[in-house]
Formats: sequence, C-alpha cells, structure tokens
Amino acid sequence: MTSPDYSSCCTTIVEHIDNGIALLDSSDTIQIWNPFMEKHSAMMADDVIGKNIFDVFPYLPEKWLKLKLNSVKILQSYSFISWSQRPYLFRFTPSIPIIGNCFEYMYQDVIFFPVNDPLTQKSAVCIVVKDVTDVVNSVRKIEEMKDTTNTLMAIANYDPLTSIYNRSYIETHLKQEFSRSHRYDTSFSLIIIDIDHFKNINDQYGHLAGDEVLKKMSRVIAGELRDADIFGRFGGEEFVIILPNTDEKGTAIVAEKLRKRIETLDHTHLNEALHITISQGFMEYYPGLKDYLQMLHEADIALYHSKKNGRNKTSLYNNGTCHLITD
Repeated sequence: MTSPDYSSCCTTIVEHIDNGIALLDSSDTIQIWNPFMEKHSAMMADDVIGKNIFDVFPYLPEKWLKLKLNSVKILQSYSFISWSQRPYLFRFTPSIPIIGNCFEYMYQDVIFFPVNDPLTQKSAVCIVVKDVTDVVNSVRKIEEMKDTTNTLMAIANYDPLTSIYNRSYIETHLKQEFSRSHRYDTSFSLIIIDIDHFKNINDQYGHLAGDEVLKKMSRVIAGELRDADIFGRFGGEEFVIILPNTDEKGTAIVAEKLRKRIETLDHTHLNEALHITISQGFMEYYPGLKDYLQMLHEADIALYHSKKNGRNKTSLYNNGTCHLITD
C-alpha cells in the first residue's frame, strides 16, 4: 500500500496558518516565506526566497540571532522568545489596529525549531512568529486599571493637604486593630495630637501659613514613626497615631519624643519665627473597652487633660483617670 503524500497539505497549512513561518537553511538563506510574512513585511516570497535573511532585514540583531539559530541547529531543540523578553524580532505592523494606543511594531512571540534535510543531513531552522499585540494591549489595560485603582485608593485614603492618612482610613484601621486585640488578646495604643493655639496662627498669619504648619508637622512626625505605625489627620489640627504591639510605657516614650521634637521645630513664615507646640492624650487597649469609639473618646479625654494643664503636655488615660506624664 502506497503511503499518502501530505506535501500539498503541508503547503496549504503553511499558507493559511495565522502565524508567520520562515524557513532558513544552514547558511541562513530564506527558503520559505508564507503569506503572513508577506503581508506584514510588505515583501513577497519571490523577492526574499534565496536571499540571506540578514541582507533582507539588516536591522535584525545579527550577532544575537546567529547564536540563537546555531544553538537550535547544534542542540536540535526548540527555542522560544517571549514578547516580554524581546518585544519583536521583525518590524511588522500589527494584524489588528489597536485603537487609542501607539504600537509602532507588532509584539511577537517567536519559536525556533530545527528541520533536518534527509538528503544532505544539514539542519535548517523554522521560525514561527505569532502576533501577540492584542495580548500586550490587554496586559497594558490591566496595568492601567491597576494604576487607576491605586490612584483612587490614594485619593480615598490620604489627606490631600498633608499626604498622610485621612480620618476614614484611620477609623477603618483602628476598628480592625481593635477587633484583632479583642480576639487575640494583643496590645496596641492610641495617641491623639492637637496643635496648640492653631486658630491663632490662622488668624494672625492666614490659612496658607496654617497649611504649611500642618504639612511640616506631618512630615516631621511621620519621619519619627515606625513603618508599622499608622499616622493620620483626624480633622483640622487634630491627628491620630495607632501604635501596634505597644504598651503604655512604650507609647509614653514615643509621645514625649514627638512633643519635644515639635517644640524644638524651626518654622518661619515671611521671615517670622513661629513657635509650635502640641498637646497629646494616649491610652492602651484593655479588654473592658466597648469598641474603638470608646477608645477614641478616652484618649480624647486625656488630650483635654493636657490642654487644661497648660498645653504642650502629654497625658495618659488609665482606669478612668488621667495622668500627666510630661516633666
């Protein structure tokens, strides 16, 4: 029984497949150049077959590509190039125009595999080019969506003036920290900070001066905290710090360090020195608390205690009473 001849079928496949196919002989001369390659290179098969590929396409990375072709021939194995490694091999136009994006050349995945001549035993290399521009476009859109989402999250979570967390984020995180401590019996502390006589700064120097004070103080305090600490503007000149895994003693050290740092802060407006101080109230989580709102309330009581006792002070709320800790 005579074996069927599939050569005509192979020719039909090569001509109709929606991938580029080019066959290079052992001397890198083009032997096959299918319609896909014709369409996107604007060079017909009759014009390139029998010519060295580097003569036809002088822009190809000759040194790199020759090494790639030789390794396929010697090792007799496949080789693959992803668009993420090298965006394209041939400077082709995309199959489908991508509206609203500028793709100068077709993004390509390229496969190399050996083809051996049974008569001469010489090894040729088949190059298969797949247009993945639409895939790249989708990936870019996803990345753009991620960037947009991150931007929206930043808008939603950060105070636009000071670039620290806003009240909504602070309350959400405080609620989570409260629930964690309630469930796992862990510790955390809360500090409420208020800028002393801030209204006087606004009244005497204007709101722009007040904004500069808020921004500078925010930068200074943020620079003194750990990465794990959560610092945000709660409203007006009031700020909140959440200190995970920190007890009363540790919080007292942090609070006093911040108070002294602000007290010695050099700040001027129109060449006039402004003396800025803060009052603080803090407390540590304890199991008897009803919810995070009660914690805010009790820390606020401690803050009022600092203001009542002359300002530029730090007070602790503990067991229903306030204690001034500032020397």
